[in-house]
Amino acid sequence: MEQARCIELPYPGFGLVATVVEQAGRVCSKRTDHAIQQNNTREFEMSYLSISGVSHPVKRVRATFTSLAVAMGAMCLALPAHAAVPAAERQVLIDLYNGTAGDGWSTSTGWKTAGNFSAPGTECTWYGVTCDAAGNRVTRIMMSSNELTGSLPATLNTLTALEIISIQDNQINGSIPSLTGLTELTIFSAGLNQLTGVIPSFTGLTALEYFSVSVNQLSGPIPSVSGLSMLRSLYIDNNQLSGPIPSLGGLPALESLRVENNQLSGTPPAAPASLLPGGTVLCPNFLHTPSPTDAAWNTARNGTWSSGCTPGYLVSTATGSGGRIGPPQGVQAGLTSAVVVTPNPNYIVDVVFSTCGGSLAGNTFTTGPVNADCTVSAYFKIAPGAIMPTVFGTPPNAGDASCTPEMPGASSTCTATPAPGFRLLRIEGCGGTPGSTSPYTTAPMTGACTVSVTFQAVTAAVEPTPVPTLSEWALIALGLLLGGLGVRRAQRQAA
Repeated sequence: MEQARCIELPYPGFGLVATVVEQAGRVCSKRTDHAIQQNNTREFEMSYLSISGVSHPVKRVRATFTSLAVAMGAMCLALPAHAAVPAAERQVLIDLYNGTAGDGWSTSTGWKTAGNFSAPGTECTWYGVTCDAAGNRVTRIMMSSNELTGSLPATLNTLTALEIISIQDNQINGSIPSLTGLTELTIFSAGLNQLTGVIPSFTGLTALEYFSVSVNQLSGPIPSVSGLSMLRSLYIDNNQLSGPIPSLGGLPALESLRVENNQLSGTPPAAPASLLPGGTVLCPNFLHTPSPTDAAWNTARNGTWSSGCTPGYLVSTATGSGGRIGPPQGVQAGLTSAVVVTPNPNYIVDVVFSTCGGSLAGNTFTTGPVNADCTVSAYFKIAPGAIMPTVFGTPPNAGDASCTPEMPGASSTCTATPAPGFRLLRIEGCGGTPGSTSPYTTAPMTGACTVSVTFQAVTAAVEPTPVPTLSEWALIALGLLLGGLGVRRAQRQAA
């Protein structure tokens, strides 16, 4: 029988302790390293323990000014009385609370006072939030098993000092936001949620050691893992991922890989030599044999790696504007695949092309028997009788703008997105109220009309030089210094 899977995660406010992973009533013992061991049963990861007898030491500093030199040193420190995270980081935390129904969390101690978010400077005391030693950067978000319901903020990656995101075992839906820029991130744990969409890019996550999104509803390909030289554990099992397993070269620390119960196809790449025996599960999937290193994969699996896999192929999907198509999917060799094609309002399906054969019935395209990788592409057109404003944007390449098609008598909604280095200056036309914000709503339309969008280059603002300020103790020290100088001067005059 395979051993239980354990991983160390930090307990909020108490440093590093082991996570407990409960499986069918069994609990892992505490560990003092990062070795990962596997179990192919459903698991419930809890990112903190109930700890008793752990003190949280607080150092109290008492300073005595014994000379004018000491007072002068204290004055030069000029530190603020209270540290606070930047306003932008505070807003991300507030967006996390609002986006995941924070009022319904199991625990939200410190986040609100008298119904309002607690004052700036208190963020590091909010439940599940850990900051650096100076108290001015958020480094950990620990919200496992806390009844989070809703979606994560798109601005999560602006918390650039984040080291740990632990949000598993909640009811979080929507997509995983971009992780680009989180160069300090070591642990991302979001298993046992309801996440959809794709796994975001791993590019730049050079400190990442543990990544888990097991038991969600993620689709699309596995992104490149190139450059993740610190990665020890990758758990992406029990989703709807498709396509091949990417190259695992350049992962010298990888010990454990879980990709089972997806729709992966193709042949597995060469197995990293660092994989621990029994720490890897590749099947069930639609993977093919042989792999370049069957013996190594068998060792990593503690058995035949391909057991449970049925060879199959990838049905890729593509679409033009005006609608959407179902995600790519794997399919067993010789079987058909059903792909849903959905037009946007006031669009209809124009044509569906397929290298898999097949036909469209209603909004479902069914391929012919699939015996090789193939692609289904859908294209859409405006529904008969609908009106769509013509959009004219200036200057060229300064941004994108589009309007929705509507039936006569209805208003169109137009969106304008500036390119980097530009801002939206003005949008007008088709009877709407001119303005400088998006979205823009036209008047009810009766015929063809034009919406004009103007963008403007943004001039970089010159940052003002910050003016040093003195803390309360520094002001006292300055007073002592000035008083001492006054006494000395009086003594000289008296002499």
